[in-house]
Amino acid sequence: MNQVVLVLLILGIFFTSANGQEASMQTEGWRIFGTIGVRPMKLSSSNIFFAYVDESPSRDNMTADIDLKETVMAASIKVGAEYEVPAHIYFKVLFDFFFNQGFGFAGDFGMGYNVRGPKFRFRPLLMFSVGNAGLKLGDLYQNDLYIEVNRTRFYSESVGVRVSNRFFALSPQLEFAVPVGVSGIEIRFGGGYQAVITEGTPSLVFTGRDIYDEAARATESITANNVYLEMDGRRIVSPILEVGGPFGQIGVAYQF
Repeated sequence: MNQVVLVLLILGIFFTSANGQEASMQTEGWRIFGTIGVRPMKLSSSNIFFAYVDESPSRDNMTADIDLKETVMAASIKVGAEYEVPAHIYFKVLFDFFFNQGFGFAGDFGMGYNVRGPKFRFRPLLMFSVGNAGLKLGDLYQNDLYIEVNRTRFYSESVGVRVSNRFFALSPQLEFAVPVGVSGIEIRFGGGYQAVITEGTPSLVFTGRDIYDEAARATESITANNVYLEMDGRRIVSPILEVGGPFGQIGVAYQF
């Protein structure tokens, strides 16, 4: 990966120097963008079994038996903004929504360098990502007045249950941008590699409505006495979904 980044950077600088021209569209200032693509989110072919009993007097309970298919990538939708200073350095922030059998959300932030050519822009950058990846387990239905999880009471008829974990990752990336005929608009494409630095221990997340019919949320440890969560007959102690690996994207940006 390091060798590829270096070669592409040298080619971009050579292209810019050889032509000795700036594209007509100035790049300093704000740009907003949206992209679609694929990103890593691996699931092994396996069986998930889940059983839970809540803390309410009526002892609401549920079981789930889920068969997962092996997947290595998830669809990804990213939206964000970036700001470039006259020194060609730019700062970027984006939100990444991704899904396959599982789903997730991440906030990315970082910086890069804009190598300008007469036909395209070449941008190496480094992004940091903080996110959460999860898998829906099903719904817990109440037997009586409310469902109680860790002293949080849900009065909705049912509560959604998912297992999820947080992650922090580093993502070196390469991006090409091609200005089009419409002023301020560019088509961009590129990719990179997401290297996970840390991952949290999976936890259960319960979402429903409280007594005032407002959104409510509670979490529960997967090691709690009233929780049983296993994969292929073994208790789960590490993340179910892997989010590290290569990714690619294509989209459009607008400068204002």
